[in-house]
Amino acid sequence: MSEEYYEGPERRKRPVLTDEEIEHIATKAAEIAVAKMTTEVYASVGKSVVQKAFWLIGAVTTALVIGNVSLKELLK
Repeated sequence: MSEEYYEGPERRKRPVLTDEEIEHIATKAAEIAVAKMTTEVYASVGKSVVQKAFWLIGAVTTALVIGNVSLKELLK
């Protein structure tokens, strides 16, 4: 891109954003960012809970199979 600047008539329809427009855009962007972060946190927590549940189910199943223990004995 050259270093030459356009010196003709203004071609933009709205050359400057007002402070209100800038504030509205910033607020909307912040809302979207918070929504995305919240979704990612909930997904991460859900994934962690599911992994721990599967680990617990696997451990209980292994104890039942290897130890030849009944579920009633295990829950006492």
